[in-house]
Amino acid sequence: IYSQGVKGHLSFESLPQTAIVHTYSLSDCVTDSGAAATAMARGIKADNRVVGMAEPNAKTSPPSLLDLARKAGWSTGIVTDDSVTGATEAPFLLEHGNRTEEAIIAAKTLDALGPRAHIVLGGGTQWFADPSPGPRRAYKPGDRQALQSTQAPLAKSYVAAFTYRTHAAAHVPYA
Repeated sequence: IYSQGVKGHLSFESLPQTAIVHTYSLSDCVTDSGAAATAMARGIKADNRVVGMAEPNAKTSPPSLLDLARKAGWSTGIVTDDSVTGATEAPFLLEHGNRTEEAIIAAKTLDALGPRAHIVLGGGTQWFADPSPGPRRAYKPGDRQALQSTQAPLAKSYVAAFTYRTHAAAHVPYA
């Protein structure tokens, strides 16, 4: 386009197959990563700020690609260099009405280990531990309780590995 101007053509335009994709979200003409990932994972338009569901109060959501692969007998998992509780990763594993509630998403991620995913690799260990509160950690309402609720399921998880800076946590009782 730069060398040929607006009337120029790109080489992919001569390919025999084409597709048109509308990337706007259900709630805005500019999509966020949670709505975009939900569209990829579930095949639906979604509101910005939600993960794995169309709207914050949706009663049901279609299965994710992981669900379909698991049903077909495949091994499934998520690998990311971001937090596993992030809005881009979460729609493949779970449904939640607010992408910023990462402590709750962490608890739901642990619930997804086994039924939806064999393995989850990525960052975000701060959401799977209960650090003592200090000046560097500000808990949002409900975060501390959600963090504490992740401890028991983590002990029973399939495979989970989370890293955050120099801290690491791993639990591998795959038996």
